[in-house]
Amino acid sequence: MRIQFELRPLASVPTAEFFAAVHDLDRRLIAAMGERVTELARTGPPAEVVGWEQVRSGIAEISSWPLRDSGS
Repeated sequence: MRIQFELRPLASVPTAEFFAAVHDLDRRLIAAMGERVTELARTGPPAEVVGWEQVRSGIAEISSWPLRDSGS
């Protein structure tokens, strides 16, 4: 199975490679969000953010979405 995108010139990517790239991007994004939360918690939060545990919990929750949706 291959996923094909309309590009000029036309290109296609093997499905497994595409999903691997999406999962890699997701893991790196979630990790960067976690690092930013840790930094903000250490240096002082913006006035409108009060619950760092709730922020971390939200990040943990969304970090499972792609895995849950793809069945992996």
